[in-house]
Amino acid sequence: MNIPKVFISYAHDTEQFADKVLEFSNTLRSYNIDANIDQYEECPPEGWPRWMDNQIENSDYVLIVCTQLYYDKVMNFNSGEGKGVNWELNIIYQHLYESCCNNTKFIPIIFNDYNTIKILKPLQSSTYYYVDREKDFKKLCNRLKGIKNTIKPPLGEVEENIVQPKERKNMFVTSMIDLKSWDKAKWRGVAYMFDPKNEAPPIMGLLYKDKESASKIFKDWKRNCGDNVFNDIEISIIEKKNIGSCDGYFVHITSNIDKCIKRAEKQGFLMDETLFAVISRYQYMDINMFTNYLAIFKKQLEVKKEFYIVPAVVSNEDKEITMGNIEFGTHLKIKMNNIKFMNFEDVTENDIEYCVVKMPNYNL
Repeated sequence: MNIPKVFISYAHDTEQFADKVLEFSNTLRSYNIDANIDQYEECPPEGWPRWMDNQIENSDYVLIVCTQLYYDKVMNFNSGEGKGVNWELNIIYQHLYESCCNNTKFIPIIFNDYNTIKILKPLQSSTYYYVDREKDFKKLCNRLKGIKNTIKPPLGEVEENIVQPKERKNMFVTSMIDLKSWDKAKWRGVAYMFDPKNEAPPIMGLLYKDKESASKIFKDWKRNCGDNVFNDIEISIIEKKNIGSCDGYFVHITSNIDKCIKRAEKQGFLMDETLFAVISRYQYMDINMFTNYLAIFKKQLEVKKEFYIVPAVVSNEDKEITMGNIEFGTHLKIKMNNIKFMNFEDVTENDIEYCVVKMPNYNL
């Protein structure tokens, strides 16, 4: 079997992210895949532009690490920053153009724990892989090696008019959202708290009416994670222009489907034979143009790479909700490092956040 030659194209973000890409390339090489990235080279004799061109031209496959930064290089190619990835992108786009988008070479890949995901438009119809997931990683390796993940069996001889039995699947229902507690707590939205010295990560308070029920929700979650990073839930921010009188965004909270699958497998459910059902909750928030707390939260998150969630309640509901009458339960804070930011128009039927798009109206 021929050894596939693979080039990995990515946008340099942080040292931590570069290390993650390097580790991924090293892992591919351990699977007998000739993976190459720029970190293996100190100073190619032909110069970086020709080296990148040669890598893309001579590789069997090019893996595109899809991040918001990589996508932004396409949209802001006149910025003067990131000349290397801009050069690679021009070469990639030229290949796709010349092939009339008959793409067999360029494969989008995604890292699970990276906050923002954006696939280049010419590749959005291509099969992509979450390479942190063992099953997806194995599928990618098989594709690179030309091994089919599923073999189509030959047609058998079946007598006419015989009704074949329907395929049966198990249903696995699970959720990190306790419906009874959430209904009693009456979730209303989110509020934010920031360290004035910018030393600590930002805090997102989930704003409830009932303090006792809100505390129970967070105590149950803390029993699962302790002081570790909490990955059993996923939070998405879906920004939308001009709902009502101003811009706003939806906050969507649901269970981490990867964690759900692992719990199901521990109980003997096979993924390919199981239908999964999870529960989600979402709220809409207006953006005040004078105090855009979401923008502050995103900016601090870019620096700190993590944040806390805490229960928060309004101390006096007779007054207008302000930072002064919100009580943050910081003693129950839970650390997180994964949040998804999306544009409302980019949400598709394949996204778990699609329930927000299908709301019957937006008279909020």
